[in-house]
Amino acid sequence: MWQYTVDKGAPLDDPDSIAGLVDGDQSGWTWRILGDQLMLMIFRAAPNQLAFQTINPKDGTVAAGKTIALKIDGDFYSPPTLIAWQDPVAWFLVESDLVGFDTGAMSIKFSYP
Repeated sequence: MWQYTVDKGAPLDDPDSIAGLVDGDQSGWTWRILGDQLMLMIFRAAPNQLAFQTINPKDGTVAAGKTIALKIDGDFYSPPTLIAWQDPVAWFLVESDLVGFDTGAMSIKFSYP
């Protein structure tokens, strides 16, 4: 048995979804099992970024991780809305932009506009 704590964070998913904004005091996260790993996506502010963390579900160790910058003006933003998973791409609305995050490459695959 293991536990992984996301500091100052709240889930993006119901029923306990984040209330308020993603800012310096609160992050928003979501997760999904991809293959034999757990993919954790943590949206943070100040600076605005997305952290990918691949966790081994057997023992809780972080196998890989990467943080990318988000093109959002300001020090805070509305919690991203998860639209769909199309493995390995997670589709979100981020500040009115449609963004596809490639969870395998840990990068932005698509952004509109």
